[in-house]
Amino acid sequence: MVKSTSCPTAEITGRADDAMARFKRLEHGLLVEEVKGAAARAGVRPGDVVLSLNGQPIDSVEQVRAALAGKPKHVAMLIQRNDRQVFVPVELG
Repeated sequence: MVKSTSCPTAEITGRADDAMARFKRLEHGLLVEEVKGAAARAGVRPGDVVLSLNGQPIDSVEQVRAALAGKPKHVAMLIQRNDRQVFVPVELG
């Protein structure tokens, strides 16, 4: 589990341990506490849980940073919102 931290590239602040507590049936994920920039414009909201980025499971902001290290122009984010999963395309550049 990670402490609250931010990823400047994705502009998401989140906590993995809060995601697990909120959605006990999830095996992984990063609870979004604050969102700005491209992710916010794409519709990601506080309270969403990021499950995967481009098909790779996400458990930490470090994993988000690694996925964005190659500076992709867009990413596919799978999020848990309430009791449903939604794919959110995010345009980065």
